Amino acid sequence: MNATVRGKPGAIRVVPGDPDNSYLIQKLEGAASIVGRQMPINGPYLQPGQILIIRRWIASGAPRN
Repeated sequence: MNATVRGKPGAIRVVPGDPDNSYLIQKLEGAASIVGRQMPINGPYLQPGQILIIRRWIASGAPRN
């Protein structure tokens, strides 16, 4: 969390409480602004409901439990 991303200056992997600015979410959703390819590379890509679970985890502060 709060770790920078190699190859994307200024990007943070997981911003607790802020899924929209967490690079993990951008990579999972295949946002146009990502470096490289959508995760997981070569798929299968996560379903929207699966990404929503990760979004909620980040929104709740990304607790380590």
